[in-house]
Order: sequence, then C-alpha cells, then structure tokens
Amino acid sequence: MDIRFHCTVQFRRRCRKARHPVEEQCPSVQLVLSTNLIFGLSVPKFPEVRKMRIAIPQLKLGKRKGYRCIYSRRVVDETEHVVFLEAYFKGDKADLVPSDYLVIARIAKEIFENPLGHEWDDFDPLL
Repeated sequence: MDIRFHCTVQFRRRCRKARHPVEEQCPSVQLVLSTNLIFGLSVPKFPEVRKMRIAIPQLKLGKRKGYRCIYSRRVVDETEHVVFLEAYFKGDKADLVPSDYLVIARIAKEIFENPLGHEWDDFDPLL
C-alpha cells in the first residue's frame, strides 16, 4: 500500500521554532510509520489521534524526555495518509490538554474530508 505524508502548518512551525533539531528526525519518523502505521499510543477519547516519541540523539535525555509527535492516519482511495499535526517538547509541557486534542482532531478531520486540497509527500525509503 502506498503511504503519503502531510505536515500541517502548525507542525512545521513548531519544528522550525524548536530548540532542538526536530526536523532532522522527520525521515526517521516517516520510516517508522511506514513500517508500523499504528506506532505510538492512541490518545484516550480521541481514537483517530495518536502520539509517539521523537528521539533527538543529541539530547540524551532518556525515554521520558524529548519530543512528542501527534499524528492521525486514514486510508483514502487505497492509499494510507498520515498527517503530522503537532510536535512539542516534553520538557515544556507534560501533555496536551483535552481541548488541544479536540482542536487537533478537528483539523485532522478537515484534512481527511478534502485530501486533494492538501499537499502530500510520497514516502520513498530509498531517499
């Protein structure tokens, strides 16, 4: 099955403004999700939203520190679509609050309702 990825504006902005090189880990995150699309944890009360850890090798902070990536996935026209919705540093906030997840779930729903209205990147593990 083909896999396509989309990063929301908010996700890209957070990664660019991060204190650590989060964007450098995007190919690794895509590789992980291309082999295991349900990697990470489902967010309670928001089953369409998942979160996973992003390790930043330079940080050496252990399992519980580092960044979190919030994403959603759905099959659209026989293609798996993954949307990266949010990224945050665990040192800045322990977790998102339910109202944050509500907004994130709404954004994911809007994107999946009109997938052709968004830019998607095909995943190529050889790149």
